Amino acid sequence: MFEGYGKAIFSILISVVLIVIIANNVKTALNYQKGVEKVEYTEQKLLKLQAENQELKDKIQETENPEYIEKLAIEELNLASQDATILIIPEENELLPEENPKAHSSEKMAPNYEKWLLFLGL
Repeated sequence: MFEGYGKAIFSILISVVLIVIIANNVKTALNYQKGVEKVEYTEQKLLKLQAENQELKDKIQETENPEYIEKLAIEELNLASQDATILIIPEENELLPEENPKAHSSEKMAPNYEKWLLFLGL
């Protein structure tokens, strides 16, 4: 009576063990694929960081150049070299009222009718 059950239990036990082994192998394969993707992503990130690092090294070399320092001082700090001639041209709104033809002072303001007469030549 129990002889038939032993073979059935044994085959069920073997089937369960095989299913567990297969499931474990599938899980391991998925984890391996995730690991490969993570390595590829990290390698791409490393390449980007290496390129950025090279750019920064180039920028450091550029900033150590005396010509670059002089250019930066002239452009950013409004400094000039010792042999440079400095020419300052004031903007129109910085002119004194007597120098600025467009400046309107209360003394030079003519009534509107006089402006029209001058415009019309009368």
